[in-house]
Amino acid sequence: MTTNLKNSFKQLDSYQHLGLLYENYAEWKSAVGNFALAAIENNEKFLCLAKKSSFKVIKKFLLAQEVNVSTAEKRGQLVHINEDEYFPENKNLKLDKIINFVNQKTEAALNEGYSELKITIETSLLFKDKHEIDKITAKELKLKQKLIKNQPLTILCSYNTKKLNPDLIKIALETHPNVIHNNNIHENPYYIPPVESKPKNKTEHQVKAWLNNIDTFSKEKNKFKEELEASYQQLEAYNQSLEKVTEELDKSFYKMNELASNFEKMIELTADLNKKSFQQEEKFLSKLLNTAINIIPEADYGLIYIFENNKVDFKNAIGYDLNKLNSLSITPEIFKSNSREAITTDKFIKTHQCPELRKIIDQTKESIKIGLYINQEEIGGLSLSIAEDSKESFGQDSKRLIKAFSNIANSFFTLQKHSEMQSEFQKEIITSITQMLEIHDRYTKGHSQNVAQTAKKIAVEMGLKNQEVEDAYWAGIVHDIGKTVIPDRILNKKGELSDEEYEEIKKHPRWGYLTLKSSPKLKKIGEYVLAHHERWDGQGYPQGLKGDEIPLISQIITLADAWDAMNSDRSYRNKLPRNIALKEIRNNSGQQFSPQVVEAFIKLLRKKKISS
Repeated sequence: MTTNLKNSFKQLDSYQHLGLLYENYAEWKSAVGNFALAAIENNEKFLCLAKKSSFKVIKKFLLAQEVNVSTAEKRGQLVHINEDEYFPENKNLKLDKIINFVNQKTEAALNEGYSELKITIETSLLFKDKHEIDKITAKELKLKQKLIKNQPLTILCSYNTKKLNPDLIKIALETHPNVIHNNNIHENPYYIPPVESKPKNKTEHQVKAWLNNIDTFSKEKNKFKEELEASYQQLEAYNQSLEKVTEELDKSFYKMNELASNFEKMIELTADLNKKSFQQEEKFLSKLLNTAINIIPEADYGLIYIFENNKVDFKNAIGYDLNKLNSLSITPEIFKSNSREAITTDKFIKTHQCPELRKIIDQTKESIKIGLYINQEEIGGLSLSIAEDSKESFGQDSKRLIKAFSNIANSFFTLQKHSEMQSEFQKEIITSITQMLEIHDRYTKGHSQNVAQTAKKIAVEMGLKNQEVEDAYWAGIVHDIGKTVIPDRILNKKGELSDEEYEEIKKHPRWGYLTLKSSPKLKKIGEYVLAHHERWDGQGYPQGLKGDEIPLISQIITLADAWDAMNSDRSYRNKLPRNIALKEIRNNSGQQFSPQVVEAFIKLLRKKKISS
């Protein structure tokens, strides 16, 4: 139960105002403890406006959950407000003082690198005087207007239903949109939204609000009932369809076996896609055509072909002479279907097109063909034909099946192309790196992988095209290859570098660029590597580029490189705490880093898609 409550707290949006209604100590401990635990795990600051004894209970709860409480207190993530200073004996705490104090703490938490401030307030400290109860509505309105509405802030107010005045509990129900009771967060049906001015008739205002809540909950209930009824109807329709299918299967047991056999053949064919035998293109396409002929019984003849060097290259033929077909010089225009859908025709090709071909395939009465594609390019085709003396004809099932076969072929060609590109790209990188014969930096491998992954995520978040996302990844992989010519004594020196050593380090982007530019496929990546130490304010190197003069991919690598460096141990320092590293990123937005890239990076951190 407590795990569910913690997760509910972690998934809450900011700007929340929660009311905890509890009857016993165990309920309070579970709710407030999980509230604090969610803040710690979400990299949020937790502030406790409660008695010292209550704060000790929270810390004990966190220790039981294996939280390093001492560290959290030292770094300012877990804070208790001194009771004697802020809650004088027998006096109520002024709300304006709370608002100013919380505003300051929220701003400080954001500057320290935390994404949000979570506060728990012991309500008994705010309303020690029973005559203050009638002012709670006004105070809650003021809290919403000046705190919760404008700040990344979640406030949890605690109410002991056994000890506090029942009138206070009633008002608590009316002023909190969400309440926690029995270890669950509930949408509150008794919530009355506050208004700017005091209503003329308080009771009338309450009744209207409750009636509105009733309407809202009724609508939601009715909507759920309608959706449930629709699901039942859909299920009933499925059942009726299933019954019809069952009847048909009972009547056609032989056909079922035939379909099962055909399905096994299709599975066997698609399994070949996972064998990575992309060099055996002709063998795969021949098998595909044979399978299609077996599964589509109307077909007597078949062809599968691709377009290469402005010529039709027949990979397999059934019922035709393959050698004679390939001896002809046939242009792709004759065979192109210009469609991803199956097309049926009484003549495979027009009479006036290629008379030599007509002599070979003239014995058919009906044909069905479909194009084979890589992305938007038609690169070949599959065709089946029926003999002149046959009484069969292609139906809708035949169209659906040949479409399925074309999809399998398209998948084969796409995977083949991807495999070739990936292999070629990796070989190019290996060739480039093997030109560097000096000693490598011993941390580069892990660092480069981290930078590449972070850069790829930022590129996706910024909405870059697929190729640009891949470029960001590969630029991250090779961004430091220029360091392979820097002596090990400089790369791994403990302590501050001399001016001469630092100037030597600053040469590595240019050396990386010179290595990569020799390959046509890597030249663009080399340009990104060259600029990955430029700064947004123009104070970087080697060219002193400024702002958007720096390639966008390089801007992304700059931030990803710095983030991993700050989160890693180096020869001259230990890694920085996460919140300090994040503060450095924020503070250097518009100076070292592109503001646009920083914004995308912060969004990824909030979505928990990047970790240190």
